[in-house]
Amino acid sequence: MPEPVRICVLGAGVIGLHAARRLQADLPAAQVTIVAAGQGESTTSIGAAGIFRPGVFRAPTPRLTDEIMDESWRYYKALLASEQAAAAGLCEVSGYLLTRRGPEAIHNPHLERLCPDYRAANGRELAICPGGWKNGFFCTTLVTDDTYHLGWLTQCFKEAGGTIVEREVENLRDIKGFDIIVNCTGIGARKLTGDSRLVPLRGQVFKVKAPWIKMFFMTDDDTYVVPGVDRVTLGGTRQFGVYSTAVDEHDSASIWDRCTRLIPSLKRAEVIQEWVGLRPHRDPVRMEKERLDTGVMVVHCYGHGGYGVMTAPGSAGQVSRMVTEILRGDFSNPLVSSL
Repeated sequence: MPEPVRICVLGAGVIGLHAARRLQADLPAAQVTIVAAGQGESTTSIGAAGIFRPGVFRAPTPRLTDEIMDESWRYYKALLASEQAAAAGLCEVSGYLLTRRGPEAIHNPHLERLCPDYRAANGRELAICPGGWKNGFFCTTLVTDDTYHLGWLTQCFKEAGGTIVEREVENLRDIKGFDIIVNCTGIGARKLTGDSRLVPLRGQVFKVKAPWIKMFFMTDDDTYVVPGVDRVTLGGTRQFGVYSTAVDEHDSASIWDRCTRLIPSLKRAEVIQEWVGLRPHRDPVRMEKERLDTGVMVVHCYGHGGYGVMTAPGSAGQVSRMVTEILRGDFSNPLVSSL
């Protein structure tokens, strides 16, 4: 019998875990191993609000962007309807996108296409939150709470025969004993690949206990209140090119002020945690094959910015497609140009 294909997935964040699980499903004879410096609480994914709200995410082509969005939505909706929903941290949440400007400032064509109840907010709805909101939209979308989801994915991966090795990788050529490497290292890919187009997008949030908050609220000044399974995320910041992972007291004051002005009852919320993460931003997201000078093939999948949780299932589908193409002898990148 031929030897099974040995695949190494670098990174145990939400992109890496979804990629590993998809490869297990699509290539059941393959041996899939995750190699990562950290898991769970040490990943950037753990602090995400996890709401399905497409923004500036851009795949290599517009068609691929839509495909990834649509596949991710279908995956999460199916998971939400399954008996695994609670363990996987999936919940459905309704809420409002608000702006003091024209409706185009907050209109979301992806949500309009995917959410059956997407509509303009009326005057009475715009007055729910203080702030003089002029326009807005209402919809029911999904939240994937990574405080549950990452653990669930990890358990599923191990139960399917996967192995996780805790190790820091400084050079792709140091990975030995595998036929294909899948690079899902997030912001770490900048050092690993020398990709100068990958930059940190610093995000800072509060995690609070506020069980009376049942709806999400998001505004066009990066203020958001997003309920998860048992915590509410208050944010946030989008600081381009900033590498600091320390909690900044000025950002804390700004976030708290903006969120409590939006929903005054949050002033009595119990603060559980303040968290900072470096979102890996690249325009477009890198999804391509590369042959190392050692002959080993690498599939890159990184640069999702603040949309990694939302697009992970669809991105995993693209990883599986590229790996399958490599196994068939197709090493081309028809949709992207090399660095």
